Amino acid sequence: MKLIIVLLAAAVLAGCSTTEGITTSVTTTEAVTTTTTMPTTTTTIPGADLGDCSGDLTEVIIEIIKEEYELGNSHALILKIYDPEEESRTANKLVCTGNALLSDGNSQDIVYCIDKDEDGDFFRGIGPDICRMPLRRY
Repeated sequence: MKLIIVLLAAAVLAGCSTTEGITTSVTTTEAVTTTTTMPTTTTTIPGADLGDCSGDLTEVIIEIIKEEYELGNSHALILKIYDPEEESRTANKLVCTGNALLSDGNSQDIVYCIDKDEDGDFFRGIGPDICRMPLRRY
């Protein structure tokens, strides 16, 4: 408002009898805050209770191989699983792939998984024959 009054006073002092043709521009430095509330939605991911391909599942797989190694059923330990990726997921099964660093200095691509049966029990496995087949009762 002060800017417009100053412009009008300047026009009068300059000898203008009218303010026609005077263009004014008002710029404010005050911040304008707008608050918007968005509705929240919940998306249920099938098999979310199975976790993901890193973290706890990789630690369990490493422990399984350690037990197998101690029993003489594995030629090397898995020290770490690099680049874990989700291959597939259903409500009852998560299949992952990764590159395992082995204690013998080699690395190997692996497939590992977690299954949930109809009772809600979880089973973890390693290898394409186990992970890429449906969970079966015997």
